[in-house]
Amino acid sequence: MNIQKKKAIFIFCYLFILVIFAQEGGIINTIEREYKAMTLKSDSIILDLEALDNNEIRAAKFYYQAVLTSEMEVSKNLHSLNFTTYRTEFYGQLSGIQLISLDFVNKEYDEALRKTEQINSDRLPEVLYWKAKINQLKQDYDTAISISENFIRKHNDNHLVNQVWLIIFESNFYQRDTSAFEKNYQTFSKQSGFIDYNPYLLYLNGMLYEGLDNTKARGLYTQIVSDFPTSQFRVQAEDRLFGLRSPSANQNSNLPPPIIPSPPPPVSVVQPTFRNSVVSRYEDLSMGEYYIQFGALEDEYRALNLVNLLKDENIDSFHITKPVSGRTWYAVIQGPYASHDFAVEAQNKLRSRRNQSFIFEVK
Repeated sequence: MNIQKKKAIFIFCYLFILVIFAQEGGIINTIEREYKAMTLKSDSIILDLEALDNNEIRAAKFYYQAVLTSEMEVSKNLHSLNFTTYRTEFYGQLSGIQLISLDFVNKEYDEALRKTEQINSDRLPEVLYWKAKINQLKQDYDTAISISENFIRKHNDNHLVNQVWLIIFESNFYQRDTSAFEKNYQTFSKQSGFIDYNPYLLYLNGMLYEGLDNTKARGLYTQIVSDFPTSQFRVQAEDRLFGLRSPSANQNSNLPPPIIPSPPPPVSVVQPTFRNSVVSRYEDLSMGEYYIQFGALEDEYRALNLVNLLKDENIDSFHITKPVSGRTWYAVIQGPYASHDFAVEAQNKLRSRRNQSFIFEVK
């Protein structure tokens, strides 16, 4: 074979490889773009598996098929298949993260930890969050703190970093380590988003000092009442202050057991304008009326984020709990409307959100 023919074959192969990689990146980018725009549907033609797809594309398609389906068992099976078949691919490992979150909800902590060992934390820092959280719940606080500190060192710009800080604080609390708690408090106070968590941290710090220094505990609770009058922790702080007023509280004998409320969500709750916006359960919706649903998510924080995204488009909505296949989901909805026609008319005005919303009647 002469040099010209060899050169031509080499150029052809090189261009062929470039086309393959461009096609691969283009398909995945299209899927991601459509999903982020909330226009990708579970029956989308771009999710159909093709014989020429490579493993990376197949893993991406399986992942998005799983997250788009509203059937819990179907979603779990798709994620399991993806994680088993394409474990070394990025989207296969993303399915692994989804499965870990399901194990966490089901309190199958050992199984969740086993899966975390099969995921590359450099590609997916979320796996470190789950390792830390599960070890905390298993009361291995030293391990939880060590993993959390590693997360913060490597991934301080990750969206979960504030939640990882909470793991450290709660672990310090359970270890009754006031020194470490206050040292970490000084560091975290310089982080963005600190103000959203400050009442919760002051509350934990107050409980740490009960029985050790009740004067300081009272000061921390008083600060919550004074500086954060609308916080959910004001009522908790007032309860603790009331218990500390009795003389016997100096021995910490008659105080009620400390109740650690959930920390605040990382996003603010949008107050919708509909007359039944205080409804928090599907069962409490108005019978015989119609609602527009924009999405149903397993995580309340994601539901709140969707509410905020809709608000950015001047679309009012609110979220409710909704039972799906025996589990609690968070549905983001708008309404009520007195008739199906009124709901359709409103839906047609939703612009970019109209295509992926649907109308349901409360029966």
